[in-house]
Amino acid sequence: MSTNYQLNQLEPTTVWQSFGRMYPFLQPYLLRMSGVLAIILLNSACSVAAPLVLGMAIDQAIINPDINKLFMFMGILASLYVITLITNYFQVILMGRLSQNLLVEIRYKLFNKLQDLPLAFFNSNQTGDLISRINSDTDKLNQFFSESVVRFAGSAFVIVGIGTFIFILNWQLALIALSACGVLIIITNIISPSINRKNQKSLQKLGQLSADIQENLSNFKVLIAFNQGHYFIKKFSEYNKANFQAARTATMANSIFVPIYDLAGNIASILVLVFGLVMISQGQLTLGLLISFLSYTDRFYQPLRILASIWSSIQTSTAAWSRIDQILNLDSNMKVDQHLALGGGAQKSPLLELKKVNFGYLPNELILKNVNLRFEQGKTYAIIGPTGGGKSTLAALIARLYDPTHGEILLHGQKMNHYNFEELSQKIGFILQDPFVFSGSLFDNIIYANPHLRSMTMEQLTEELKRLDLSEIMSSFPEGLSTKISPESSLSLGQKQLIAFLRAILRKPELFIMDEATANIDTITEKKLEKIIEQLAPHTTKIIIAHRLNTIKKADEIIFINQGQIQKAISFDDALELINKTKLKS
Repeated sequence: MSTNYQLNQLEPTTVWQSFGRMYPFLQPYLLRMSGVLAIILLNSACSVAAPLVLGMAIDQAIINPDINKLFMFMGILASLYVITLITNYFQVILMGRLSQNLLVEIRYKLFNKLQDLPLAFFNSNQTGDLISRINSDTDKLNQFFSESVVRFAGSAFVIVGIGTFIFILNWQLALIALSACGVLIIITNIISPSINRKNQKSLQKLGQLSADIQENLSNFKVLIAFNQGHYFIKKFSEYNKANFQAARTATMANSIFVPIYDLAGNIASILVLVFGLVMISQGQLTLGLLISFLSYTDRFYQPLRILASIWSSIQTSTAAWSRIDQILNLDSNMKVDQHLALGGGAQKSPLLELKKVNFGYLPNELILKNVNLRFEQGKTYAIIGPTGGGKSTLAALIARLYDPTHGEILLHGQKMNHYNFEELSQKIGFILQDPFVFSGSLFDNIIYANPHLRSMTMEQLTEELKRLDLSEIMSSFPEGLSTKISPESSLSLGQKQLIAFLRAILRKPELFIMDEATANIDTITEKKLEKIIEQLAPHTTKIIIAHRLNTIKKADEIIFINQGQIQKAISFDDALELINKTKLKS
């Protein structure tokens, strides 16, 4: 497993390595795939038998007229065509169902893998590109299994069957018919790696286009506010042009095989006709057998043409699976050590302690340097400092969104990685400046991932809010807990922040972190949030990151952070002096 999270910088795996890792997905479907292959085999056998029956009909019932034999051969051909029709239908239906099941499973596994990866992964990759891998790349894989596999297997069976048949019928003419295959194999092996690279690049450019659209539409208000719509159009035009050029190059490369295989098939047919007529004149071949050979030659190169036409699908699906496999093959660098039993730590240990902590998003650029801090239970801590000083980074480390580069963070005297993430989410409440709400009702958002509230009804939660003296907060939502929340709903930032606070407070966390949580809301909403915070248990430790000085006046300790260095303020006035000194230096 890899922990290099720059997906577009990872070396693509070989086709066999990549598809070898697909085996666990295919294993549950092997029995059904075997049934489909059996149907394809029967279909191919009928296709292979038809020219031979036609040749026999010409020799035995037409050249030497025999009406009874003619009707017999016509009946055999009709039966073969009916079987071909029925098997065609069932192989498409069964493989289509199988591919849809496989698509659902791969998307499920892919999405679950994304849930397991750390925040560093999402910082290293564009959201639009990830969406493209989940939607577009998996859909190309679905097309491969629903269409290309059936056509590929059918063509392969026909090629093997015809190759065997014609050698049995006349090996000299068979060698002539297959003379062009060796050249085709050499050309295919030479060109295929280049085509695969072009398909990889095409999918990558499509992902970049998706990422650019997602980024610009997400920030469309800013573009409109600054009248920068032309900037959006220019960027989109650049990515769209790059995607067009890459897709055009890939399409041209994928199409190169079709005319080559057509030419080879036509040359082979001419050679068979010429040498066949010579052999007829020498009495070594019958007319019916020559017609069978011509039909077999065409049918031999026809599936090769089909393989050439679906080669683009095979190459594209290979590139798509490689992009999917890149994510599935990643591993989180934030492990949970399940083998260590959690104790209470040292008897006099603080709730949270940072020991010689260093951290940087990039290996050689440290944001925090040798940080040593203790957070006692029940106290309120304010963290202040200039923008870019490391405040939010410190909060993210405390909530274990990242692991320190060096040093350790202890919760109740135990290393953070001794707790699983579900335990940490119950013990730590984290409120961001930009709150997160999802589609559903207000009730759904409040009980989100809270095991204590999961079994509650809406009426029971209403009573619980009344008991905690929080029912007044519901006045901000006209329909109460039934309020519908969706991307189209016009919730204010203050309302979203109220939801985030309620969601965190009702989890009854031991550690409550607010990262600029009240920076962008009005004073009335801020008062409501203060009332919510008052509902926290007395033993809850609160860490407040804020620029507003009035929000830190009641703090038990004020911690000043600048350029990754920590300094404790003796008093509120001392904190003001530290801030002013920083402003003067800048």
